[in-house]
Amino acid sequence: MNSRIQNTSPFLWAEVYPEAIADNCRLARRTVPENTRVMAVVKADGYGHGAVQTARAALKSGADCLAVARLEEAVTLRRAGIRADILIFGAPAPEQVDQLLEQDLIQTVFDLETSTALSRRARSLGGRLRAHLKVDTGMGRLGVVTVREGVTETEPHGEALDQAEAIACLPGLGLEGIYTHFARADEPDRDFTRLQLARFHSVVDGLRERGIEIPLRHAANSAALLAMPETHLDLVRPGLMLYGLTPLVDKSPAELGLSPALSLKARIAQVKRVGPDFPVSYGSKYATDGETWMGTLPVGYADGYRRCLSPGVEVLFRGRRARVAGQVCMDQTVVDLGEAEAPQTGEEVVLLGEDGNDRVSAEELAWICRTISYEIVTALTSRVPRVYRATSRGGGALSFTRSRSQP
Repeated sequence: MNSRIQNTSPFLWAEVYPEAIADNCRLARRTVPENTRVMAVVKADGYGHGAVQTARAALKSGADCLAVARLEEAVTLRRAGIRADILIFGAPAPEQVDQLLEQDLIQTVFDLETSTALSRRARSLGGRLRAHLKVDTGMGRLGVVTVREGVTETEPHGEALDQAEAIACLPGLGLEGIYTHFARADEPDRDFTRLQLARFHSVVDGLRERGIEIPLRHAANSAALLAMPETHLDLVRPGLMLYGLTPLVDKSPAELGLSPALSLKARIAQVKRVGPDFPVSYGSKYATDGETWMGTLPVGYADGYRRCLSPGVEVLFRGRRARVAGQVCMDQTVVDLGEAEAPQTGEEVVLLGEDGNDRVSAEELAWICRTISYEIVTALTSRVPRVYRATSRGGGALSFTRSRSQP
């Protein structure tokens, strides 16, 4: 029997390589000073790779703590037995303070009104909520707004420092950190990022002059971590780079020494031999050029293999490229296999990842869809089982899970 169809994996799955995540985390650790802490960002279920597995790999490989977007994500990690510090980036509700205290989580605070409500709730429960203060230096999302106008203004306005000071002095909060988020660190021109950093330092210095010293300062995402050593400060927050995806628009993962940590694979559900002008998929916009083999794959946009990939996207079959024929459908996609020798039902096709000497990268798929690699991997839905393997080159399976949220 052909060895390609002996595996008993499902007809569609994503392979995740924890050792690649570990390698990428070790790269982050080597890149920053020894006394700079590493906060592994595992929000969005570890960017689609599995938050629990990603967190464990990172914590074993140089990460000191973790970050997520929402309380529910942090609770999932705690229930899996992960006790490391976890920072929640997103906005909280006062009624969530109970769980924040119970689970020993760190909450982002960003304005006086919300912070006061959290403080009151924490005090009513007899606790003190661990918190990091976020300042908006130019991203325009959450955070105490440091400047109101002007693209070159650096010094924070007085009300910003007043608000930050008031938050720092709330009795129900234990302010352990202060941070900002860069809007354009991925771009080759880093003038705006340097401006944001200058604004951040101005806020920290202004608070220090008022007698407020916050222990941890952090600003660097993956892009700044790799390209701007001056942003490393007390802590860095690698996210995208942990998953082997490039955070810099002018550098490939290989150029940065990153190892992609996820592949998407499917097995052929049906093979057909068809002649020229054979129409395929909705709208009949694709027709075959001549006699060819067609393979139907059980994957579609409901799995996160997006409709915008067609036309133009290619897959890997037996180490060579084959084009998707017609539109990606909700649950199925057809591939024109060309003159391949007798394709078989059950043979493996790589939609994202490597086969032989070629690779279909998340960056390539993102380019076709005019989006970013983040969206390609986080779009993979819970319908796609995750299989955890030691390596992308034929390693044995470590574990298998059908739910992205399971530990």
